[in-house]
Amino acid sequence: MKKRKVVICGGSGYVAGELLSILLLHKFADVIQVTSHSNPGKFISDIHPRLKGFTDIKFSENLKNLSQYKNDNLTIFSIFPSDIVEDEINTIIKSAKTEHVNIQIIDLGSSFRPSIQHPHVNNEFVYGLSEINRTTICNSTKIANPGCAATAIQLGLFPVLSKYNINNLCINFSSGASSSGSEPIYGTHFPIRSENYRAFKVLTHQHEDEIIAFTTDKTGVQIAPAIIPHVGPWKRGILASVCIGTDKPVTTSEIKKLFTEHYQREPFVRFRDISPEIRNVAGTNFVDISVYAKNKSIVVLVAIDNLIKGGAGQAVQNYNLMNGFDETEGLWFPGGSSFN
Repeated sequence: MKKRKVVICGGSGYVAGELLSILLLHKFADVIQVTSHSNPGKFISDIHPRLKGFTDIKFSENLKNLSQYKNDNLTIFSIFPSDIVEDEINTIIKSAKTEHVNIQIIDLGSSFRPSIQHPHVNNEFVYGLSEINRTTICNSTKIANPGCAATAIQLGLFPVLSKYNINNLCINFSSGASSSGSEPIYGTHFPIRSENYRAFKVLTHQHEDEIIAFTTDKTGVQIAPAIIPHVGPWKRGILASVCIGTDKPVTTSEIKKLFTEHYQREPFVRFRDISPEIRNVAGTNFVDISVYAKNKSIVVLVAIDNLIKGGAGQAVQNYNLMNGFDETEGLWFPGGSSFN
């Protein structure tokens, strides 16, 4: 298969660093340009030092004129700041049509995700929850990558939605410092984060909107999740506890069978007999799941890396699906810790 030309717009953050690490070694990706409004003219390795020796590309301030890619195939990974992304993407789409460039866009922000609060977002974008929305992704040219917490929560929820009525739904997830992005803020300051654990945005987390919108659209089931996010003193990774109250008694063996059948062909979903651990998914695109049930309660534990499965890795997984590449291309590595 032929390589596609790839541009990354907004290449200086944590997710962009992971995206570059994957795409620079991807058999079917040719990274030709990376933009950064804050670091134009600098080498990529000046901002992402681990990439020294892997590329000699310098950041450009803006996307170059698309006319040079006329009648070519181009994939744009968009990590634009939220205040400019819609204008930038709309300009790119119009320019591509004018210049006859065959573009794909994979946006890693929140602007084009499904929304209850903003139902009129650009409906050309398909929600890129790879394991759940694969067929639609394969036939799309514009993808809205899910949020990191939304990815973990929905992968723990969808098999249950297919079979059980949900009476109540309480979700607790804990994330590391990189979930807040690369710009230093009070909550990521070392003396505040270290040896500390706290809740934030209780019942108001921004990913609730896309979770409700997508699950409703996909299944017709109306859910009302109570989401309690927490932040912990680690760098990367999310552990979500999805606690579900049903209308009939269930057993752990029933739920294990349900999840195993639902995800049996999914290369990145792994099942654990005990609680999944963040250290075993850190630096990977894997999703580790364990399930429990008693009386009318189901508990699903889900661990992912927020920067990869919750960001760059899922974006590349969608890139692979959109182009008919092996779904695991560029993503099949164990990461994690040797101290097991």
